[in-house]
Amino acid sequence: MKHIVFSFSRLIMALMFFFSLSLNGVAWGQESNEVTVNSQYRELITTELKNDVAQRQKAMQKKAEAMLLNLPNERKLYNESEVLVKARLADGIREDGKAELNYVIELSYNCKSIEGSSDDYSTGNYLLENSNSAMALCQITREIVNEMNSDVFTAGKQVSIRISSSADALKFKKLDYQGEYGNHRYVGAVYNGELVRLSLMDDEDITSNAQLAFARAQGVRQYLDTQVEGLQQTTNDYFFITRCSEEPGAYYRRVSIELTVHAAFDEVILQRNEQLINDNYIEYNIPLINPGTNSKTFVVIVANEAYDAPLPNCEYAWRDGAVFRDYCIRTLGIPERQVRMLTNASKNTIYKKGYLWVHDALQAIGGDGNVIFYYAGHGISDGDYNAYILPCDINYRSIRSWVGKSEFDPENQLSKHDANALFNECIRLDTLCTWFGQIRCNNTTFILDASFNNNRRDGEPLITVKRTTERIRGLRIRSDIVIFNAANVEKTAYSFDEMRHGFLTYYMLKEIKRTKGDITYGNLFNTIMTTVPKESALQGKLQEPEIIAGGKVKDSWVNMRFR
Repeated sequence: MKHIVFSFSRLIMALMFFFSLSLNGVAWGQESNEVTVNSQYRELITTELKNDVAQRQKAMQKKAEAMLLNLPNERKLYNESEVLVKARLADGIREDGKAELNYVIELSYNCKSIEGSSDDYSTGNYLLENSNSAMALCQITREIVNEMNSDVFTAGKQVSIRISSSADALKFKKLDYQGEYGNHRYVGAVYNGELVRLSLMDDEDITSNAQLAFARAQGVRQYLDTQVEGLQQTTNDYFFITRCSEEPGAYYRRVSIELTVHAAFDEVILQRNEQLINDNYIEYNIPLINPGTNSKTFVVIVANEAYDAPLPNCEYAWRDGAVFRDYCIRTLGIPERQVRMLTNASKNTIYKKGYLWVHDALQAIGGDGNVIFYYAGHGISDGDYNAYILPCDINYRSIRSWVGKSEFDPENQLSKHDANALFNECIRLDTLCTWFGQIRCNNTTFILDASFNNNRRDGEPLITVKRTTERIRGLRIRSDIVIFNAANVEKTAYSFDEMRHGFLTYYMLKEIKRTKGDITYGNLFNTIMTTVPKESALQGKLQEPEIIAGGKVKDSWVNMRFR
């Protein structure tokens, strides 16, 4: 743990750095000794990092909202109060003048006063624990650093921490400072936009609003030092931005936190650069083969990632669906307007904008075409091992044990009533096959990158239901449909965390990329069955995909092709 009191010259340099951060073209690689990246990949990697940071921001905001709901009664915030989390990439300049790419997380809160009360600091108060909103902000920061960004706040990383604090215009004579946050003599800071030196000593009273705001900042600093484990292994520089409003009111008595991790993604950048050189990424260098020529194929892609609490998100489902869409258009030659992607789709959306859309399209061309249905998201199975896909519009009010919960213990077995209510909200795979089996077409292919054993992609339980039979029915279909299934109903379909995809999607598309789409289903599945079990087992996540073929294609599926 490293805490530095800055000289004015260093403070000025630091402030110039903070005020100049922007995303107007990320400059790194050519000038930095830390990271050297092939210029042809720089834009690709930057775009992916921006997308990653955007996803992190969504997850952090969702976590913050869940934490606010679960605060103990004595710490509850008014309904109108909220914590805001923003994340971004930013250019930076190291002390040696070289460029670096930094990761910035900003945390603030907005409180509404109700009947003269507020979650902000009370008049003349500087103790952190006396402001519910400031305390909540610090607790959320701890969770964001320790859990949600533990891969970034690693040993040896340089972190700049800017704490902004404010006081309102109400005057006071003096406050007795008891040394709760240590002694600080002539610390460089910014007060109302001007460089100043501030002191906070246990043998001196607080006599100015600048000192009062500074004391509030020191309460936050002490919390970060002592309660946030992730910041105890990084090298930290603190900056203090204090303000005093010309207006009175609780709105002007608050704090905010900004964390900048310098060169946060250097290791990731180097790794991804190497993977791109070795063509390990499926997102890049996607073959472009005769675009628009596969005009008789229609595709429905359902990528369900963002589930409402208490259900957790399905990791990488959106990425899976998006890259599968790219391969359909670029490598399989399917016209873009014949590829429909539905994200975070409801049951009704899957039926109307998925099934009915493709049904009408095939009817319009007399059935002389092919159908592909792709699904990435959560899957579950009932007590008889019947498989279901999980839409994103579950009516939680019908599941009594989930009402009012932002999180739940998935190992608590659902009651019979709640289990039935849940399955009624889902789409049974048999039902899905019946829908698509009614479409007059040449052939129908399902690709299901989901677990149906009631686990999440990380192997942790999603839900628990009572099994009414020990006999595993498995997936059986009567329609002329071929299903590439990520795992049977007893096993988990895992995420390939290094590549941030499901194992089935990654290795299926990698083979389609290698062969430029010129491959039979039989050869494709043989490759999948060779690579997925081996690669997943090496990560302690043994996964064995399966192929299911029904009706008239039971013997002929091996010779079928996507194009």
